[in-house]
Amino acid sequence: MQNWVRNPSSAGDHAVSFIPPVGSPRRGSVLLLFAMMWLGRWLEASARRDLGVLSRLVLSRMVVTPAVQAAIDQHAAAVRDILTLSPGRIGPVELAGYAQGVEDGAFGRGWRPGADLSTDWVGLRLAAACSLVTASAGDVTATVQ
Repeated sequence: MQNWVRNPSSAGDHAVSFIPPVGSPRRGSVLLLFAMMWLGRWLEASARRDLGVLSRLVLSRMVVTPAVQAAIDQHAAAVRDILTLSPGRIGPVELAGYAQGVEDGAFGRGWRPGADLSTDWVGLRLAAACSLVTASAGDVTATVQ
């Protein structure tokens, strides 16, 4: 039986995490898992921040009327449909990547944001990607299922 280091948590004796001792072949796997979890959370926080900034920029150049909101909703449905074709979860990281791709493609074709993005396809698509992140209290996966 291996010597495991016992790290009691604040929840009491019943909630205990075990970290393999130094030199154990499992220690690297556990540390890698923790690193991957941290990286995933960092990527998600970064994506939420970027989409929040993009949302403020796009919405500051839009006059959101009921018709524009309906167009944003239709674009959001299209974005959801596109992202459901790819395997995996649809979350903030995937939406930020999609929005970055839309921006890169538009700028590559000479698009520049105008004074009013309410009638602009790129502006509506970016607003839709941002709206999906804030949908359902930040849980994008709830809107997909």
